Amino acid sequence: MIYFPFFYFLVLLCYYSIRYKIFSIGSILLILYTLSSFCSIVLYNLEFLTYRDSDIKIESCIYYCGILTLFFLPFFYKNNGFLFNRDKTNHKLFGIISKSLIIINVVAILCSLQFILFVFTHNPGSFKIDAASTLSNLGYSIGPFESLGFTLLGYFSGFYIVLLVFFFYSLIFYKNSRKLSFLLLISSMTPIVNGMRVGGRVQMTYWILIFFSCYIFFKNQLPASEKKYIRKTSMVVFLIFILYFASITISRFSDSYSFGNGQGEITSIIVYLGQPFINFNNLFSEYDFNQINLARIFPITYDIFSNYRFDLEIYRQTMPFDSTLFYGFLGDFVFDVGVVGTIIYVIGYLFVSFTIKHMKIRGSYELYQILIFFLLLQIPLHGLFFYSIWNKTATIPVGGTIVISALLFVNRNRYEG
Repeated sequence: MIYFPFFYFLVLLCYYSIRYKIFSIGSILLILYTLSSFCSIVLYNLEFLTYRDSDIKIESCIYYCGILTLFFLPFFYKNNGFLFNRDKTNHKLFGIISKSLIIINVVAILCSLQFILFVFTHNPGSFKIDAASTLSNLGYSIGPFESLGFTLLGYFSGFYIVLLVFFFYSLIFYKNSRKLSFLLLISSMTPIVNGMRVGGRVQMTYWILIFFSCYIFFKNQLPASEKKYIRKTSMVVFLIFILYFASITISRFSDSYSFGNGQGEITSIIVYLGQPFINFNNLFSEYDFNQINLARIFPITYDIFSNYRFDLEIYRQTMPFDSTLFYGFLGDFVFDVGVVGTIIYVIGYLFVSFTIKHMKIRGSYELYQILIFFLLLQIPLHGLFFYSIWNKTATIPVGGTIVISALLFVNRNRYEG
């Protein structure tokens, strides 16, 4: 049964590619989960790890593949030519929102610059283990400017999805946009800076996935000169990212999972990518879902309707399994609201998604709709490992993106005919 998800997503990917002959965001999702499922097979067959002890059930395979397919449906489409036939965005409002987010995020980066340089000149992997202890041992103290920068990063780095969508939009429709687009791109990197504080790689992975998804989404309307500009810029950015990613992986995992084979770094990547399905299967097969907790799924509303203040660490202690492992966003949902609750959630998700997809003018979409489109995308795209919007700080950019989308909708230019 361990082979079931891999072949399912692989067949679905082949069918979608052959049937519609396009490479879309749906293709990215299918490739991502096909790769993860393949790594699950490799992980399951590594005898020196404990994953082989898992009893893979057909029920968990069917539920896992079926529910994920429902989450993917809004991102399956027949062609790439449905973006903008007529730009109705209020450019003045677009400029105000862009510059406001740029100022906040650039200030956050500048205030954190000294700390970023400090991380790059030391072993970044050690910050993941104990950042506070590492700083103390190295004689580094956080000043008031860095405290301000970290606060801004915590609240505003999640707006990088808006900034990346704006980056691509500006290259298509905003005249003389090179300077603005460059600042949008730089300011969108705050989640990566935020991740550097603890030697993290997940934030960088999220950013790359959204950047690549935006490129696939907008590429048919990007002028050739702008495509060339994006390729040159992204090559430099990705080279820096690869060096940072490699340094963290080597420093943290060179002696892990190796068992004398000297390939701990490669094995660690396989473990990260492959464990979500296996862990989900174990959870689905062995856990008795007799509780409902909305704290992680709807963190803002939870405190409004409950006198109990949610604490993730305390919540994890109540789990009858190792909660530090990756179960995928689907595993988090199933544990919190159960099998039926997850089905109800995905029905609501599909309703919102297809409502947005069908709110179009003459076959085209507007900027405010595309912001919501990418907001919905981050759940399955980032959810390969875990549900990423689990706390109130993480949901502030979600609410902010909805507000920005509403402002763009209300103030959009209107055309006759």
